[in-house]
Amino acid sequence: MACVLGLTRRALDEAGVSPDHIDCVAFTKGPGMGAPLACVACVARTVAQLWDRPLVAVNHCVGHIEMGRMVTGANNPTVLYASGGNTQETVFAMLVEVTERAMAHTHSQEVLIVGGVGCNLRLQAMMERMCEERGAQLYSTNESFCVDNGAMIAQTGALMYTANTITPLRASSTTQRFRTDEVEVNWRE
Repeated sequence: MACVLGLTRRALDEAGVSPDHIDCVAFTKGPGMGAPLACVACVARTVAQLWDRPLVAVNHCVGHIEMGRMVTGANNPTVLYASGGNTQETVFAMLVEVTERAMAHTHSQEVLIVGGVGCNLRLQAMMERMCEERGAQLYSTNESFCVDNGAMIAQTGALMYTANTITPLRASSTTQRFRTDEVEVNWRE
């Protein structure tokens, strides 16, 4: 634990902040691989207790979406969250078709691509073409925001904290299969 606290201290020093500047401690509750999730939750609980700060458990997928919305300025987009490695042409065509159907059903004129596969330039080009044909706007982020990153968890945690969505210590467990539709998004209208 001393190694983790040392790393935390170095990160704060590099950022030029102290624990007094921190309002809450956000961590990824899931989905993801069990061991890394459990390790991060343990560190988050420890830091939150040491600094007497509230915990905020963030859904990894929602983190991607909120970061994408913040970086691109998308207002109320249809979101394609594509993760898990890059895939050949047919799967991309299927993703574009399903996204177009979702847009039609929700009367959306915006598409936001997030997640690691969202970095794929071919997927972005195919989605852009569909959006042009519909007169819609495509939003995508660069690789530094598509791939997993701590900033997306911190950003979403800040939104949740502002909406008073705090995670009690007893509920700070992790789950590898934390579904996006299980998240109550009370920080948006």
